[in-house]
Amino acid sequence: MSNHVMTALLEVVGKDALLNETVAE
Repeated sequence: MSNHVMTALLEVVGKDALLNETVAE
């Protein structure tokens, strides 16, 4: 995997986590 792909995956995972936290609140 290239760093670009890993960065994109982390960005998506981070957004999912933020959305889940927002919904939880």
